[in-house]
Amino acid sequence: MKFIKAHGLGNDFVMIFEEINHKQILKISDRKLGIGCDQLIQNIQKNGKNYVRFWNQDGSEANLCGNGIRCLAKYYTNTRNKFITKSGTINTVKLENQIAFSLPIKPIINSINHNNIYDVNIGNEHIVIIENKAPNWNEITLQFANYLQDKNIMCIWNDGKWNIQSWERGVGRTLACGSGTIAAACAGWHSGQISQKQVKFYTEIGELCIVQKTKLWQIGEANIVAEGDWTN
Repeated sequence: MKFIKAHGLGNDFVMIFEEINHKQILKISDRKLGIGCDQLIQNIQKNGKNYVRFWNQDGSEANLCGNGIRCLAKYYTNTRNKFITKSGTINTVKLENQIAFSLPIKPIINSINHNNIYDVNIGNEHIVIIENKAPNWNEITLQFANYLQDKNIMCIWNDGKWNIQSWERGVGRTLACGSGTIAAACAGWHSGQISQKQVKFYTEIGELCIVQKTKLWQIGEANIVAEGDWTN
């Protein structure tokens, strides 16, 4: 079985191009018994169209994966691609050193705690916490324990620039979350704490830019690490 290993800002993926079962998803994603990844991306081509599904490390399914879709676009030689996901059709564009994609749905934003905590659905559901300093994840995972099975948790804070850290459903702490960064921008705009229509977030090892146009766009790097054959 052919696979591609890739990452977007340290959020890493195994990309597979054929049908696989739940047991295989778990084994491939395992960092000790398989190839290892935060999420597995399944890309099936039918009638000239690209159908994509995203599987978390624990075998649960995600409707959208921003870093993952940029990595998949990086793999293809075309400048522009369309990928059909459970959240809708995603359009991607290769730029000079980055990949841009447009969000296929309109975000749904609800305030949980005025001006501080937001529930944002952009295909994947996220809790976005606007902090005044770097988060304490032990405290946050205890405080939001009831949400961890269903939603990603994003923490953002501004110390002269907007920083972001992530906890992803079915995985745990990750170095970046592409869909979560879009959700964070939506929360920032909704709260009035972000006024610019283009905002840059600094992850733990890089940066992602969110742009507000007719649709929301994300711009960021994507890296192909390795390719090979999985034989188990």
